[in-house]
Amino acid sequence: MEKVALAEAGAGEDKGSRIAAIVAQVAEEARKGILNAVSARKAVSEILKISTGEDMPEYTIRTWTAEWLKRKEGKTESTMRAYRTHTAHFLKWLEDRADNTLESLTVADMRKYRQWLLNGAGGKNKASNTTTKQKMKVVSSIYIKAMAEGLTNFNPTAALEPLEETEKLERKPFSPKEVDLLTHAAPSEEWKGIIIMGAFTGLRLTDCALLTWQDIKLNKGVIVTTPRKTKRKKTIVTIPIHPTLLEFLQNQPTPIDSTTHVFPTLAKSTGAGRNGLSVQFTNIMKKAGVSRGKSINTGGRTMYERSFHSLRHTLTSWLADSNVSPEIRMQILGHKSEDVHAIYTHLDDVTLKTAMNSIPELKAN
Repeated sequence: MEKVALAEAGAGEDKGSRIAAIVAQVAEEARKGILNAVSARKAVSEILKISTGEDMPEYTIRTWTAEWLKRKEGKTESTMRAYRTHTAHFLKWLEDRADNTLESLTVADMRKYRQWLLNGAGGKNKASNTTTKQKMKVVSSIYIKAMAEGLTNFNPTAALEPLEETEKLERKPFSPKEVDLLTHAAPSEEWKGIIIMGAFTGLRLTDCALLTWQDIKLNKGVIVTTPRKTKRKKTIVTIPIHPTLLEFLQNQPTPIDSTTHVFPTLAKSTGAGRNGLSVQFTNIMKKAGVSRGKSINTGGRTMYERSFHSLRHTLTSWLADSNVSPEIRMQILGHKSEDVHAIYTHLDDVTLKTAMNSIPELKAN
C-alpha cells in the first residue's frame, strides 16, 4: 500500500526511501530538541527537490523585499518613490538582520520598528501617526504577498495595536474674491493661467502644469486628460471648459506642436523644494494677502488649510452653490465611487457643460 501511494504521488520506491530517511532524521532531531527553523527548512527543501526536481524558493528579508519592489514596477513614479523610501527605512533598521529568513521577525520586532519610525527613523523630526501607518502598511504588504506565495505563514505586523488617529486638517476653499486676488498677484501670465485652470477644472497643481495643448479640445470645449493620481487605473476625465478659462486659452499663442505644454515654464518646476510650484504658489498667496488658514504640525511638517489643492475644493463649492447635483460634480472632478461610476457614466457633454457654465465668470483682467 505504501509503494502504491508513493507511486501515485510520483515518488517511486527509491524516492520514497530517500524522503523517508529525511523525515526520520527530522523526527530524531525533534526528539532530541535540536530541530530548528533552519534544519526544518533544509529538510523540506530536500524533500521537494527529490519529489519534483525543483528547488524550493529561498528568500531572506532583504531579497524578498527586493523581489516585492521589483514586482511593483509600473506604478506611478510618486508611488514607486514612496515604496523605495519605505523599504529602505525597513532595511536600514534591520541592518544585518535583513539577511535572515522571513520568519525571523516577531510582533515585538515590528513594535520596536514602528516606534523607531515614530521617533523619526534616525532623523531629527518625529513622524506623524499617519506617515508611520503608511510605512507599516508597506511592510505588511511585503509579508502578505510572501504568505500568498507560501514563503511564510506569519505576518508579524498583523497583531500590532492600531495607532491613534492623528489630528486631521480639513481643506478650505477660496472665495471668488480670493481667486480674483490670486490671479492679480500672479507674477506671470502662466501663473495667472494655471490658477484659473485649477479653479475651473479642479486639477491638481502638477496635473495643471503638465497639461499639453493636445489635452485642450477647444473645438469641443473640453479638456481631456488622465490625472497622475489615477494614471495606473487609466481613468480619463473630460472637463468642460468654463468661459473664463476659455477666454484665457484663446488669448494664448497658437502652438506649433500639440505636445507643447500649455504652461511651458511652470512645467519645468514641478519638483518639490524651495523653487517648486507649491512654494511659488505660497508666495503668491502671501503677496495677494490670502490667508493660508489654520495649521497643524504632523511629525515636524507644518500643514495648512489652504494651498493650491484648495482650488479643487473651490470648484466643488462653486458647483454645489450653483445647485449642480453631486453626481455631475463627481464626474467633472473625476472623483467618484465605483457605484456612482457604474450608474452615471452615461452623462453627456451637454449636461456637463451646462453644469460648468452655471458658475459665474471670474473677472480676472
